Amino acid sequence: MIVLIGASLLIPFFYYGYKELQFFQSKEAKEETNTEGYRKASIYAFPLLPLGWFLLEMSHRFFTLSFDTYRDLIWILILISCIVYGFTLQHQRRKTAKNLS
Repeated sequence: MIVLIGASLLIPFFYYGYKELQFFQSKEAKEETNTEGYRKASIYAFPLLPLGWFLLEMSHRFFTLSFDTYRDLIWILILISCIVYGFTLQHQRRKTAKNLS
């Protein structure tokens, strides 16, 4: 079950990874106005990893998790934080493009 969830998260992970790479190589990324998008994306995405890890550790104290399950949940947590980072970056990029036009 957990492996299926992780596999289904790979599609948006690769999509937002491609979009972020595409944006990173563009001329827009080097402008000062778009660096704020990186900061806002970081504000939303990076706290997810420590918070999720803390919740996973607390649940591990009450429920016994095997090593494989724990490892899979950590990977799901990493994928979710990367997806949130890419989604927020794309959302901020659309928002700034809309405000500039």
